[in-house]
Amino acid sequence: MAGKPRKPTGPVIVYDGSCGICEALKSFAASHLAQGMQLQFIAHQDPDLAKYAPGVKVEHAQEKVIVLLEDGTQLEGATGVAWVMKKMTDPWAQVGHILAVGPITQLAQPVYRMVARYRSRLSRLFGLTACPFPAE
Repeated sequence: MAGKPRKPTGPVIVYDGSCGICEALKSFAASHLAQGMQLQFIAHQDPDLAKYAPGVKVEHAQEKVIVLLEDGTQLEGATGVAWVMKKMTDPWAQVGHILAVGPITQLAQPVYRMVARYRSRLSRLFGLTACPFPAE
């Protein structure tokens, strides 16, 4: 079941809850999870972030998605997106596996950083709620 966790167990995905693209992608991922897969999504703006995602620093989460695994491992940016996609139904799981291949991940990281940097503009472009950052 996707959504805000009741307790800090299982993988937690920390994202920008004020970003239209981030919210849309979170909803898409949550609705396309493989059967039996449970991910917990929490916005970095949530006052209970430290409780649900111990060790995740807000200043890092403001810049990129962070996947916090049960063993404490943090996956960030394109690596985190690939991990989440691998937990989704096909064809998204297959795309996630491709994104997780070393050279592809190295190419995906700068693309991810560019999208993250301009997410406010992109949100407005797609008619989504824009991030509350000054226009780039």
